[in-house]
Amino acid sequence: MATRSSTVILKRRPRTPIATAFVLLTALCSAYGLTTLALSFNHALADSVLAAIPAPGPARSLASDPALLRQLRVDDAKAYFIVSSDHRRALVLETSVTNHGSVALESVVIQAQASLGSIPQAVSTTHCGRNVSPRLLRRLTTDQLLVLRDLDPGTGFLLRPQDKTRCQAMFPALRPSVENVSYRVVSARPLPRHHR
Repeated sequence: MATRSSTVILKRRPRTPIATAFVLLTALCSAYGLTTLALSFNHALADSVLAAIPAPGPARSLASDPALLRQLRVDDAKAYFIVSSDHRRALVLETSVTNHGSVALESVVIQAQASLGSIPQAVSTTHCGRNVSPRLLRRLTTDQLLVLRDLDPGTGFLLRPQDKTRCQAMFPALRPSVENVSYRVVSARPLPRHHR
């Protein structure tokens, strides 16, 4: 006797559109949450993703933010007079700059102004990143102080997000009648990979 084979198809309950929508919505929210966490904790990744997006305009970077200077905090300032090795008085301003931005900087420049009342007496512009002890400063001549003030810290300077660096502004051969010193960050240059 010949046997006949047959196939029985089980009836399944069809998936409801609500269950499918719920699964897709959960997957979308999870992906968004993980992406947000990754970008908020890794600023370099966030900057590279932002720089790679071509729309709605040209590619941008967090480094092109006009508020870059406002993301630097200047604090711990102190000013004092020293007598250089050629017996001339010089005013030294020491301060620290903290990078609260999301990109690393390869150059930070501060400008200090010494004043007698409201009348400016001298202006000093200098790069941050080098800090010479007062003891060594006293051993230098006025001309050497001027050269030191104008030195760039070089290619090894890097101010990462949340890092702090020291700055020194010098006023060689300044009269001791100066009453106050004001200071501000005038320039900050991000690493070259942040420019597009």
